[in-house]
Formats: sequence, structure tokens, C-alpha cells
Amino acid sequence: MDAAGFQERLINDLATSMGVLQLYLGHRLKIFDAMRSFGTETPVTASALATKMQLSERYIVEFLKSCAVQGYLIKAPNDEAAFILPAGHASALCDREHPNYCAAFTCFLPSITPILGALQEAFRTGGGMPYHDYGPDLLEGISEGNRPLYKHEMLQEWLPKTKVWDKLQTPGAKILDVACGEAWSTITLAKGLPHLTNVIDAVDLDEKSLELARQNIEAEGVSDRIALHHKYAHEVSDGDYDLIMICESLHDMHNPETVLKSLLPLLHDDGIVFVADEGVPDTEEEMLPKDPTKIGSPSDEPNNFLGRLNYGFSVLHCLPASKCWHSSAAIGTAIRPSTLRAIAKSAGYDVEEVHHNGFWRFYQLTPLAPAKSQGA
Repeated sequence: MDAAGFQERLINDLATSMGVLQLYLGHRLKIFDAMRSFGTETPVTASALATKMQLSERYIVEFLKSCAVQGYLIKAPNDEAAFILPAGHASALCDREHPNYCAAFTCFLPSITPILGALQEAFRTGGGMPYHDYGPDLLEGISEGNRPLYKHEMLQEWLPKTKVWDKLQTPGAKILDVACGEAWSTITLAKGLPHLTNVIDAVDLDEKSLELARQNIEAEGVSDRIALHHKYAHEVSDGDYDLIMICESLHDMHNPETVLKSLLPLLHDDGIVFVADEGVPDTEEEMLPKDPTKIGSPSDEPNNFLGRLNYGFSVLHCLPASKCWHSSAAIGTAIRPSTLRAIAKSAGYDVEEVHHNGFWRFYQLTPLAPAKSQGA
């Protein structure tokens, strides 16, 4: 690629990034929700939208035109002033119960922008960026972005492929959710397995995430089914868990091997640790673009897409956050299957990949020796 070609690529990426930021504005101001309220596929004028929302009409005009040229909205035929929010786009942007809801992902870029100055200094010193410095946008991006996966896949596709699935159908099964965040994974378990007589334990080290988790748990009506703990997993109880889950967080841990070792004595003899983490392939070569002069779409080049997405998250968030700890393993977001297997085996587990949904890989970790003997 020559200089002119690279310039074209960079400017195109800039236009795409600005489009995502405009979607963020629409998400925060609830503009798309307001458009949807006029009716599915209904042409809406800037004037009507501005009046309904009590926003500046001039800003709304520019916003709608920009979204149209980005392809997020459709210009209404035979009406210069009206725009249409397609039904599929409306589901993805407005319906948080929909499996393809993705509006929350627009929160990632705004969460990263304020820390870029400090991140430059971290590059110089080798230090880290505290998780809470990324603010509420990051929390929403992670929590609401991952929520559809938990709601629509966890009990339908992931856990049924593990050896403890039958055990989870019994009243006495015990579950621990490690690094639960805002608890949507835990809530999914509580609502989807209502027969459990034991409360589901959930732990996290971020106080703000746990505060939001309590609100979510109360709103979902499962306060009596979940016990939240602001502590390390091994500090919760004496265990006997049939299932310990670690979703989308092993790569963030400063010492994942130590964490996995600490879970061994918490497992029931037939229990497992279930890990959901990134779906990248095992080599960097597989993630490189087939043609460096043309970056393909996620469907054309899925491995390259996963590489770009996960290394992007890693440079801007996951690696800096994990580097806040002394002697950090500093794995980064793009945790490869071979890396995860090596960590788990060193910690005392046999590892089996049980599922891959295109974005994440799912692993069943079984103690190499009886859990209680390893904890002795």
C-alpha cells in the first residue's frame, strides 16, 4: 500500500469512528428510541423529532443527515425532510432484550478518550490504568454489551455442553460466578435455574460494578437468589461448588494461574470451572489481513476481525487495567487457546474447549486430581 492508499484507509477509519460516536449520541439522547416510537419503518421529520424530544431542530437535522450517509438511517423516498429507522437497526439500537442489541458497544470509544493522555504516560513507565478511571461508559459497554449473550446463549448453548449440565438441573447444585461485574451472568443463572435451593454466590473487586449489580438484581426480582461479595473468590466460603464461572475476565486478571489454583479447593469432587473468553485463533498469522491493502468485513475475514477488535481493546483497556497490579501476567485481551490451556494446566486442570460462538471460546476446566486433595 502506497502513501495515498494508506491515507485513504486512515480517513475511511476516521469516518467510521465518527459514525460510532454519533451512534453514541443517539443512544445517550434516546433519539433512536424516539424515532421508533413513531412506528416501525415510519418516515420521521427532524421537526417532528425535535419537537417530541425538546431538542434543537438544527442539531437533529444534521444528526439525521449524518446517520443517513453512514447508512444507519434511510432517507425517506419522496420526502426530503424525513428519515426512516429500519426495523433491524431499531432492534439492534433500541431493544436491549434482542439477541443482536449492540447500542451499548458505542460506549467504548467515549470511555477510552479521557484516559489517552495518562495512557501515553503508562507507555513510558510501564504502569497501568485503574479500571475505575474509564468511568461509567466502560461499565455500560461491557455490561449491556455482553448481556444479550448471557440471556440468549448461556443456558441454551454454552452450559448444556458441559459435564455438569445434568447436575445443574437438580435443586442442590451450587454455583459461584467469579468477576461477575454488573451480574447479568448471575441473573441469567438465577432466572433460568429457578429450582436451585442454594443461593448463587457472585464476587467482584470493583465496588461500582457491584453497586450496579445490586440494582440489576433487585430490578430483576432475584435478590433472594443471589449473594454478592466484594472479595476474592477463595474468600467466599468453604465451597463445594458444582460450577464456578469466569466469564470474559480471565485475560484481565493479573495472575490468572493463582486465581485458578485458589478455586481448586472450592470445587465439589465432580465440579468444573467454566471459562468464557475471547475467540481469537491461536496464531498472529491467522489474524493478519489476507490483503493488507484491503481490510475485509467480519464475515469475509473473521479471524482478522477478531484480531483487530481484541487487540484494539487490549491496547486501550484490558492490558493497561491488568498492569495496575505488581508482577502482572499482562496477558491482554487477545488470549489464545494455547495460552489459556497452558495457564489452566499449570494451575492443575484438564482443559476442554466445549463451544465457540464466533466471538468467544468456552472451556471446561476439570481438576487433574480430586479438588479436595489439591486444596489440602
